[in-house]
Amino acid sequence: MKTYEDIFRGLKEELGNQLRFYLDEASGTGVLVLPFKDSMGDNFVIRVRENGGSYILDDGGLIKNTVFIMSETVGGTKSNKLVSGLVKSFDSRFDQAEGLIELAANQGQIIPKLLHFTKLLVTLDTMLVEVVKEERKEEKPHRVSLGPRASQRIRKSLTPLIKVEKVSHRLIMDGLTVPDWMVDFAYEPVVEPISQTTELVAIITVDLAVLDPIIKSAHAFSRAIDIKAAHGKYDIEIAFDTHGQNSNSLHAANFLIQHQIETKAYRTIDLSKSREYSELVSRINRETGMPLY
Repeated sequence: MKTYEDIFRGLKEELGNQLRFYLDEASGTGVLVLPFKDSMGDNFVIRVRENGGSYILDDGGLIKNTVFIMSETVGGTKSNKLVSGLVKSFDSRFDQAEGLIELAANQGQIIPKLLHFTKLLVTLDTMLVEVVKEERKEEKPHRVSLGPRASQRIRKSLTPLIKVEKVSHRLIMDGLTVPDWMVDFAYEPVVEPISQTTELVAIITVDLAVLDPIIKSAHAFSRAIDIKAAHGKYDIEIAFDTHGQNSNSLHAANFLIQHQIETKAYRTIDLSKSREYSELVSRINRETGMPLY
């Protein structure tokens, strides 16, 4: 049986020296980090695990996460069909329960199968981008989430509150000039509200670690200002995440923070800071009257 190091050396000969490898000791899984990035800006990753004398390759949930983010923005019908069709054509399978794209390989096939699996992941990612472009032609930009990744992160923490309808997810509300803005989360504060006149708290998420962070921050600002102009008793919050990225991301974050001070129309939360993220989740739990233990 080849060791993970043998597999790594063989694949490195094919893909070059930029390939990285490490062993996840907790799961006994080999992890190959490929030297090129997906549409989200992350390196493609292939995991390798032994299975009764052969190997199972999987994508670590990359494609499922991409499809989930797409469903948060433009819908997932076409993307799910695309994934199912391509996975089948590449003789792979989509484990829905685990959320993994998988491909089996015996010992003698491992290197060509890894290359084959790489082609599948790159093809899937490329085609999903095209689906997004196609579906966004019909999508109203003011009804698209500006921060699907940040929204997904918050949603995981607020799932119990969303299930019992204490918090609304992806709510459409009117502004002064635009009748149907989308906000990622909204709730009525019933315990220790921010102020005694607050009727609703609306949270707009925005990812500043991806393309066009400055433009996205301007869109988030416009969305917050217009909703506040129409609803004086709403508290508007912009939760942004820079992930410690480049200067444009920091400029975009500073734009939102500066205008928060000047307009007093909204508040900002920096999700890149674990303390601010934890305080946001704790506050929502407390103000909805349903603390989590």
